[in-house]
Amino acid sequence: MPASKLTTLFVLTNALLGTAFAASSAGCTANKALPNGQTPGGDTVKVAFTQSDGTARDYLIHIPSTYVSTTPAELIFSFHGHTVDASNQESTSQFSNPKFNPNGIAVYPQGKGDSWQGAPYADKGVNDIEFVKDMISHFKESYCIDTSKIYASGMSNGGGFTATLACDSSVNILIAAFAPVSGAYYIDSSTCTPTAIKIPCDKGDRIVPVIEFHGDADPTIPYGGEKKNKECLPEVSHWVRSWSSRDGLGLENQTTHDMYKGKVTRSKFPKDSSDPSFGTVQHYKTAGLGHTWPTTDSAGYDATPIIMEFFGNYTL
Repeated sequence: MPASKLTTLFVLTNALLGTAFAASSAGCTANKALPNGQTPGGDTVKVAFTQSDGTARDYLIHIPSTYVSTTPAELIFSFHGHTVDASNQESTSQFSNPKFNPNGIAVYPQGKGDSWQGAPYADKGVNDIEFVKDMISHFKESYCIDTSKIYASGMSNGGGFTATLACDSSVNILIAAFAPVSGAYYIDSSTCTPTAIKIPCDKGDRIVPVIEFHGDADPTIPYGGEKKNKECLPEVSHWVRSWSSRDGLGLENQTTHDMYKGKVTRSKFPKDSSDPSFGTVQHYKTAGLGHTWPTTDSAGYDATPIIMEFFGNYTL
């Protein structure tokens, strides 16, 4: 068996074993009280937070009704888009909804200036990657979480930042899988050929699971890409294929057409469904969908339960 196949098999086998043996954080102790007056199944709470560099930040957190201080819970980050806030992202993504996420702690960080690192309009003096790493360290100490089941998702600029995290080898070793939605994947380039532009990414050696959702009628972050804000947005299918290639899964995929009343084309990489890594990279292209999170109202299906199922397949 080729070395790449052995590596993939090893990673996926460890992921399966991880479902049986949770990686408990330091915060898993009997009768440990939740901080900031939080209660299982209670209201979402806004929490003030100080980054390791002294920057004042905040986030929203929702604790599921199933949470106990001795049972490691999943941790899910959900990043808002540009010009909106964490509260909007909670309403949009529905990771606090027990119908979709009965057992995971949902965290909605707030971006400085309602934006995230990696976009041309973001504050260059703000280090959001460090913010995420600092939050993960805090959650490991203060909550009972499964450190092998930390996940990241986001919408628009938040989706682009989700991809930024996935491409950073110092943080993607802490997060098991990624799910950008309508992602704004800005590339700092003076020239822009959306179907061929080289996408910079220093993800390290790890095979990084990614599921991406995008509408082909998105007027804000067009599916076909474009020059915008003096930078380049790649064609989304080119972005997805590039990710598959970086993961060593090749450029060919298995495509399922006409899903959800004919609106969705789903691509799974690699193409061979017998490959242990099949489906490690996935893409949902939705016909007629604009710049929005797919729901039954907007797209005929909900992206959130699909994301949760995808997350459930991967652990660190």
